[in-house]
Amino acid sequence: MSRKLSTTLSARLIFRRWQSTDASNSLPLLKHTPEASVFRKNLPKRPGLAAYKQGMTTFFKSDGTRVPATVLFADRPQVTDVRTLEKHGYTAVQVGIGSKKVRNVTKPELGHFIKAGVPVKRDVVELRISPRAELPQVGADLSVSIFKVGSYVDVKAICKGKGFAGPMKRHGFSGSPASHGVSLTHRSHGSIGQSTTPGRVLPGKRMAGHMGGHNVTVTNLQVLQVLPEHDIVVVQGHVPGPKKGVVRIRDSIRPPKHPKEL
Repeated sequence: MSRKLSTTLSARLIFRRWQSTDASNSLPLLKHTPEASVFRKNLPKRPGLAAYKQGMTTFFKSDGTRVPATVLFADRPQVTDVRTLEKHGYTAVQVGIGSKKVRNVTKPELGHFIKAGVPVKRDVVELRISPRAELPQVGADLSVSIFKVGSYVDVKAICKGKGFAGPMKRHGFSGSPASHGVSLTHRSHGSIGQSTTPGRVLPGKRMAGHMGGHNVTVTNLQVLQVLPEHDIVVVQGHVPGPKKGVVRIRDSIRPPKHPKEL
């Protein structure tokens, strides 16, 4: 019998002996269920908002410091559905923003909005929250007033798609020399692997390919201004995505220990 097999058998015998003789042990067994993994995730305790990116502007702080800022417009956000741990395996709030003509939606979408008791929305997104949080009622109105000036938020959106890009644009490679016999390979990445060891191209090799068009999360953006009457939130810094793009705003998961004053 091999050493590895004997070690495995001995470990199984020890576990069975412990399970039979000490069944009343107070130590709980480790939970590896999908439901248990949800509780281990660091999620916000309240739903955030979905908004449209309006563009960037300049904001002046109280001390006269000029900082870049992004304007986010939450166009009449409403709760269209909720996801529960018992039914769906995770907890989330579905939020709809904007407006759309009834003739431009499908029958399943129209039935979904009628069931929720809300007008037809242009965009619908899901916002994950902690399973210990209290879920809002379907059809409830949301407001930008949940965010306070000076607090920190995380913003998530799909960044601009750049299409198929070369290694210099995609990864910042310097390229080949422009002279000394270099022929038609000025912007190429050069060698990508070895012929003998390991004899293949390793996964994750930085090469030319599709650039952009993926989810990007920018953390710890400070809220500079909140205008509930206009459904506008102004945050410091840049936000991924193009203008009129949909972004998700939530409370910061890991806010800074020493917040900056406005």
